[in-house]
Amino acid sequence: MQVALSHKWPALSKAAANLYKLAETTKSRAWKVTASFLTAMGADGSGRHETAKQFLRTGLRELRFLGWSSYPMANDTVSSFVIVKSVRYGLIGDSFHLLLKDDHLMDLAPAFNSELGLKDLTPTELRNLLVSAADLQVRGLVGMAKHFVEHKSKIVAIAAQRYLDIISTIPLPPLYVRMFGGFSVIAGGRNVSFSRKKSRLLLQLLLVESCGPTHEEVILESLWPNSDPIKSKPILQTCVKDLRRALDPYHDPKGKSYIIYSNEHYSLDLPKGSTVDTIEFEDLLKKSGFDDTAIVIQSQDQESILRSAAALYRGELLPEGRFETYAVEYRERLLQRFLEISVALARFSMDKGKTSEAIVVLERGLQLDPLWGEGVREMMAARVRNGEFYRAFQTYRAYEKRLQLELAVSPDQSLTAYFDELVASIASS
Repeated sequence: MQVALSHKWPALSKAAANLYKLAETTKSRAWKVTASFLTAMGADGSGRHETAKQFLRTGLRELRFLGWSSYPMANDTVSSFVIVKSVRYGLIGDSFHLLLKDDHLMDLAPAFNSELGLKDLTPTELRNLLVSAADLQVRGLVGMAKHFVEHKSKIVAIAAQRYLDIISTIPLPPLYVRMFGGFSVIAGGRNVSFSRKKSRLLLQLLLVESCGPTHEEVILESLWPNSDPIKSKPILQTCVKDLRRALDPYHDPKGKSYIIYSNEHYSLDLPKGSTVDTIEFEDLLKKSGFDDTAIVIQSQDQESILRSAAALYRGELLPEGRFETYAVEYRERLLQRFLEISVALARFSMDKGKTSEAIVVLERGLQLDPLWGEGVREMMAARVRNGEFYRAFQTYRAYEKRLQLELAVSPDQSLTAYFDELVASIASS
């Protein structure tokens, strides 16, 4: 990176100097941190290592009062530089690790690998890097560490072996998975990208079936329908290898994996701390005691839990895979649960006299499912209670029109009767 950006260091140093003046003028600690780190980047890139150390020390001192990543222009590039260079120059201490302990969600391996590959490192600097990489549980340095185990400096060799010993025992990083309203995965501070579409679909299938292992024949039938199972099986195995690499670029074939294979079944092994929004959604429903028979909210605590569940439902499950057979039933079930929650929350709000709040809840449900008959009924009632008679009529007519256009059917008799009752009661009054 230093070679590629070498022509930019003078410009970076100039911009950092201007920021430093701004920080001094405004007495802004946050901008002083930014200016210090950018100045250190420019100085280090230009070979002025003592100047870089000076400004890193200044930035880290100020950062103790702010918390990690709380300064303007904080990003993984700057943060990785600060961490690795501070480690190399021996500027770290207990306070530095405390700053990072619970707040860093970035992949530091590229920065550590780059630094460990420099030719001008002293044995002490090498030791510092290896020790901190182990303490921060930076994966992806096994190749480097194995090389340094044979280093002529004893302190380097010991630090390298310590890294290998520690890194072999740590669990895989948690996965943060979003399935509602779109699919995204974060692993080890990285946004996971998939080189093969089938790898992404395989992960989605395993997440949908996360309650238990999935037989490989079920996977083959879902992802490669009408294909010869004997010919498709090697393709599945290649797909699994690709998925393992996508989730964990530092995957050791003999080590831990997110994807488990046993007795012709595949399953996901989610490390402690992982979150999957669909699992969270269903766990909150269980916690609330809200099941298929309980449609009335009994307490404020139950309402609070159900609102948290409803907030997780950002949209339909895996909309980009709407026609994938493995997700159809699960998608419909989750939508129905969300709509049931919405009705319960709306009724609870109306019972408390918060009709406008109920309308907001119902509007969101109808946006996600415009053919939601029960939601139309509840919305009409809420509009009438709020004195919005014309909008109540509009709600019904819009629903009636959409049913005709999309399904060529009319609203069910109970909803039509309810609409007629509303019209008659308003006319009589």
